[in-house]
Amino acid sequence: MLHRGLSIYELSIEIEVSEEKTEALIEGELQINEKLAERLSAALGSSSAFWINREKQYRQDLERLQNPVNSLTALDEKWARSFPLKDMHKFGWFP
Repeated sequence: MLHRGLSIYELSIEIEVSEEKTEALIEGELQINEKLAERLSAALGSSSAFWINREKQYRQDLERLQNPVNSLTALDEKWARSFPLKDMHKFGWFP
């Protein structure tokens, strides 16, 4: 959008949705369906499959970020405690 110099208003005209829906799209609140993907493809480039895949990836990332792992299992803790921290630090793997 910025690359093409389009305002929200101009993009909303290009993709045939209201400015409010265009803002919701940009904010990640409006999901991209097949019809909208086709319009985005025509307005901004890339294929409609690209836009559908971006939507799918975005929703998966949101889900992942909203549901973090709450705690390590005992097995995870045992495994993590086996790390050779002194050697890892010596090799510069962390400060």
